[in-house]
Amino acid sequence: MMSQGDIRTIHESGFVVTLPKDLSFRLCEMAPYERLKGQHLKEMDVGWFDAKERSIVLLELKGKGVWEEWKAQERDGSKNGCKRKPHEHLIENLGNKGTDCLLIFSAVWAKTEVGEEFQRLLPQDCWKYPGKGKIKLLFLVDTPSSRRELLLEVKHKLNETLSGRLQLFGIQRVLLLDFGGAREMGLPVERATH
Repeated sequence: MMSQGDIRTIHESGFVVTLPKDLSFRLCEMAPYERLKGQHLKEMDVGWFDAKERSIVLLELKGKGVWEEWKAQERDGSKNGCKRKPHEHLIENLGNKGTDCLLIFSAVWAKTEVGEEFQRLLPQDCWKYPGKGKIKLLFLVDTPSSRRELLLEVKHKLNETLSGRLQLFGIQRVLLLDFGGAREMGLPVERATH
């Protein structure tokens, strides 16, 4: 059992993630990311090395606020004659985050100057490409039951959009899930209580 000093608790988007300190990371807290984020580089909220599965897991958290944004985009888009659907923005946002994280890890594995800066801040098990099927990109979107059908559409389109990029890293598909799905998978995520 881990002691309090051995765990890291991350509060993000209405969720609480609890992970071992020595195996987890947040790219957004790293100096090289801080330096590059203003240049259109995105990150995912939390990552960790899953010692049991020998895999790198990257998790993006989207709280219920994403649905308020969705409603506003539907409303504003119809007023302005915009043909872009709200879920297209979500797909683009999630796709960019996943792609940019893969690029960051590519820099680590290629040992570029910036990659080595990131490497020093990552768990040692993340310093080398873990192998086919050993990188997990997970997107948790807190979804009301009335919106679950839309989540399936986003999941399908996101995987379609990222397909070629994922294959470069030996990733079959990304997972887009709601809180119930995250619980079923045993992810270390709870809803924040405040």
